[in-house]
Amino acid sequence: GSVQFEHFAKNLLKEYGFRNVHVTRTTKDGGIDGYGKFKLGIADLDVAFECKRWNKTPVPKKEVASFRGNIQGEYAQGIYFTTSSFTKDGKAVALKKGGAPIALIDGEMLVEIMVEKQFGVEAEELPLYSIQLDNALE
Repeated sequence: GSVQFEHFAKNLLKEYGFRNVHVTRTTKDGGIDGYGKFKLGIADLDVAFECKRWNKTPVPKKEVASFRGNIQGEYAQGIYFTTSSFTKDGKAVALKKGGAPIALIDGEMLVEIMVEKQFGVEAEELPLYSIQLDNALE
């Protein structure tokens, strides 16, 4: 992933109540860009995340399956962030039985989350063009 995107994902997860969120430093991290803990009821779930900053190419099945394999047995769940989208097969493999479930967050969802949480986006006041127009016409 790209370092900016990984830190963005880390901060986003913290916004949702994840704790001890870390971005992994190494490149040989077995495809895990970061990890943290999420409290679900009385359980503390270990969650890993992966970030792919891709422009147009949808993330294919093999990428999602590989991430899922990397976290198997170590993490209760994975979260896969991409700025693009996921292929149909990629989506299917994320929830296949017998492995840690992977939550998929694509570019469209990222934008929705950012707007909803006012995260990384400035809420701008609407310009006062209409008032200025009224004044000009008086």
